Amino acid sequence: MVCLRLGVCAVALMLAVFCGRARSQDCEDTINITASDENENFFPDAMTRTCFVCLFGSPPTANSMTVWTLGGDPLMGNGVVVDEGVLVITTPGDTFSTSGATALRCSSPAGTISVFVQAVALVPPGVENMTVNETDTLTIICGGETSTLITSYRWTGPPNGTEVAVVRTLTIENIQRSQAGVYTCFITNFQGSEISASATVTVQYTPDVERLTPSPHLSPLGQTLSLSCSYDAIPTPSVTWMRDAEVLSDDNRTSVTLDTDSFSSELTLDELEREEGGVYVCLFTNEVGSGVSSIVVTVQVPPGPASELQVTDRSTETFDLSWVNPTFTGNCPLTGIRIEYQTSDGSDDVMARNIITVEEEATLRDLRPFTHYNISVLVSNDVGLSDPVSITERTDSELPEAPSITNLSAENSTALLLEWETPLDPATTAPFDSFLIRINEVGGASLPDEPVEDPGATSFVLAGLAKGTSYTVTVAARNEAGLGPFSAEDTEETIIDPPSPPQNVIVVPLTSRVLQVTWTPPQDSGGRDIANYLLDVREVGEAEFEEPQSLGAELREARITGREENTTYEVRLTAFSTIMGVPAIVMATTPPIGEPQALLVAPVANMITTSSVRLSWEDPGGVVNFYVVEFKLRIDDWANMEAVETMLVNGTTRMTTIPDLVASSTYEARIRTRNDNGDSEPSPPVTFETLPEIDVSGPVGVVTAGQSVTLTCSVVGGGVPANVQWFQGTNGQLPQGATVNGNQLIFADPQPEDSGEYTCSSRGETSSFTLTIEALPEIDVSGPVGVVTAGQSVTLTCSVVGGGVPANVQWFQGTNGQLPQGATVNGNQLIFADPQPEDSGEYTCSSRGETSSFTLTIEALPEIDV
Repeated sequence: MVCLRLGVCAVALMLAVFCGRARSQDCEDTINITASDENENFFPDAMTRTCFVCLFGSPPTANSMTVWTLGGDPLMGNGVVVDEGVLVITTPGDTFSTSGATALRCSSPAGTISVFVQAVALVPPGVENMTVNETDTLTIICGGETSTLITSYRWTGPPNGTEVAVVRTLTIENIQRSQAGVYTCFITNFQGSEISASATVTVQYTPDVERLTPSPHLSPLGQTLSLSCSYDAIPTPSVTWMRDAEVLSDDNRTSVTLDTDSFSSELTLDELEREEGGVYVCLFTNEVGSGVSSIVVTVQVPPGPASELQVTDRSTETFDLSWVNPTFTGNCPLTGIRIEYQTSDGSDDVMARNIITVEEEATLRDLRPFTHYNISVLVSNDVGLSDPVSITERTDSELPEAPSITNLSAENSTALLLEWETPLDPATTAPFDSFLIRINEVGGASLPDEPVEDPGATSFVLAGLAKGTSYTVTVAARNEAGLGPFSAEDTEETIIDPPSPPQNVIVVPLTSRVLQVTWTPPQDSGGRDIANYLLDVREVGEAEFEEPQSLGAELREARITGREENTTYEVRLTAFSTIMGVPAIVMATTPPIGEPQALLVAPVANMITTSSVRLSWEDPGGVVNFYVVEFKLRIDDWANMEAVETMLVNGTTRMTTIPDLVASSTYEARIRTRNDNGDSEPSPPVTFETLPEIDVSGPVGVVTAGQSVTLTCSVVGGGVPANVQWFQGTNGQLPQGATVNGNQLIFADPQPEDSGEYTCSSRGETSSFTLTIEALPEIDVSGPVGVVTAGQSVTLTCSVVGGGVPANVQWFQGTNGQLPQGATVNGNQLIFADPQPEDSGEYTCSSRGETSSFTLTIEALPEIDV
């Protein structure tokens, strides 16, 4: 509520008073008139209860005595009241003209004020309901008379009555369905009065069809197919269902419905057939356009057949099967496998195994051995079973039973005859392919198995065996399943043959009275080991052999003594096992005994050492029982028999070694021959010298590094050996610091790494010496602790770390400077009897290259004063 329209209250308190009066009259609007408003125009709302108040004087004040006239006439009539000077008009449009101004005067003792008043009437706008297509332009005019007194227009609309425009003509381009609804036009005049009118806008649009899901839609064969399609459209559309562009109509199997309440259409197709899969379309059409949705309907059918059925492994009672499941699963998941199998001859009922998984392998069990089966694999899904994939396979045969040996006997000395019989059940066991005989020597090695390839064989001769030997024999049958169990073992022995004659029998006369026999064993022992040999002899022409000698089986030579010279003998040698063998007979003649023949050439001496020599000589001819080897020192006389030593050598040998000789000595040796007629003259002598014995000498004990060392190679007993060579270890190189000077090995500056064994060699003789070099000892210098006062005696001591006095001690100051005059050296000590400050410094002890230092500090005596 406004207290003043065109005037201004001078005093706020007065305004409050008269405004309060106006409120007491329940005015919707108040117009305050002052002297400054003389002849001004006022425009009350024709329909608004309005109070008029005249304010006089300064400050402006209302007067309860105020009188009101209109056009010079007193104001009166329905809806007009003057209350304590306030003019109250219920309906200004009934009192004042709406087409022109009328003079209104207020008079009081304080004065008179005249103004002009015209009532303003607002007419409701004229708007109409409208229908428009989506994306078109909507235009609505807020109707009624236009007037300069109307100050504004505004529109409200969707959503939720929000303001959408502030113009008289509402224009919405590309209107959308969301903008449909009630639109209201509001008109406001200059006094703020407002009036409105509403219209409903309907937006028509092409049907929107919800996508059919899921796609593809799976439906089992023979079942009812139900598809529902939802839409959103204004106005309500019509519907058409199609399959693969063919329109579907209602019939005894097909039903199409359209439900406008649920905005959907449903297609029902009973007893779905295999060929009724495809693309199904629902088409909705109204006057604006059409909308469509499609779905692929897949008819679920039994799966395709499996493939690649095979037996991957088998036994007498099982088949391991594998196959490949079909790629076409019937448009729904596989649910299991069914395996059907039956004996091929139909003797058994059809067996079936249902597997609830879809693995591509399975095992059939409890089958009959050696039997053909027809096997089929069928794959299932929720709709049914596939066509079968089939194979025919046979289970494995059982192994043959063990044969029974009916006879095992000796065929001859190297063969056994084996006979057997083997049972066969043709219902479970495949025919025999072959047999295998296993033979072992009793107490000996196993022999290779003997295969018998004849499947019908019942006997076999085992040849190539050892004579007189016991064998264990067993036999097994083989068929396609493999080798069956072996029979029980049987044992038999081959026949024994007499040993064959000893081989390579040679008889030679050693002397005129001795025959020597040599031989090798018989080629064939007859099946038993040779126990011994029998050697007997007779003169040619004699009827009987002499008593035989029994010789050990290990012997390969023997002698027959007591023979006559120049006589021919028949020598018989026979091998004996458990029976007597076939003898070997050789003829030999003893030579006549002649004079022993002397060696005309001196023997040869070689392989000479410090204590031995080897002699060899030529065959002198004639009969030689022994060779007599004679030797002595060269300085002795052959006639001095005490100085001559002898050796007897068998007459069949022309070489011997003389041992136990003296080193570095000269000997002579000669040889006589001896037979039954005595000794021959000696051969010319051979002279030879034994090698000298050498020895290496060197330092005793451990040598300190840097201390010169000499190793000397000498002949034992004195002298220098010839052709001396030195090496380290067995034959290693000498270290770089070692030099050879004749028979000496010199180390000028030996170090610990030079330690080892050093060997001297002279003409094949060697001697060694072990050299041990130790590192130089670590030395240390000790002295007084702290600072020494001048004049106080000081001793520095050089010691070996760990104890001991170093050798060859030297002292110096600094690096190598001279010692001060007051310092004296006493062995390993440096002594200062009267040290002075100028003696301060570093003092060094040196011993064989090792050094150690000590810093000595001398301070002056303090200066005193009395």
